Amino acid sequence: MSVNNDIWADIFGSGYEYLDWIESIRFKNGADWDVAGEVAISYVSQDDDGIVLDEVFTAEEVFKAYEVIDTSGYQHCGGCDLSDPDVCTTDMVLQQLVYGDVIFG
Repeated sequence: MSVNNDIWADIFGSGYEYLDWIESIRFKNGADWDVAGEVAISYVSQDDDGIVLDEVFTAEEVFKAYEVIDTSGYQHCGGCDLSDPDVCTTDMVLQQLVYGDVIFG
């Protein structure tokens, strides 16, 4: 999937700050919530052991996670509808990105 500012804005403009497993999101090198690029994400380890991990992800990695969720058939909060994104779809995509799977939910 190519870089797409609309998809990026759907992911990072849909309430990630309400996810309790995300510690922080920091956009890097000219990226912003509505401009695709690099993003540093601090998040709680999937073991829920209190360890906070910090990684930088490229736009391509974010879009790959989006594609996996889009084609997976995952259901979350009554269904994952990427055509009408909200915090639940953001949650699914970001979990796929950082954990490689949907861990919570």
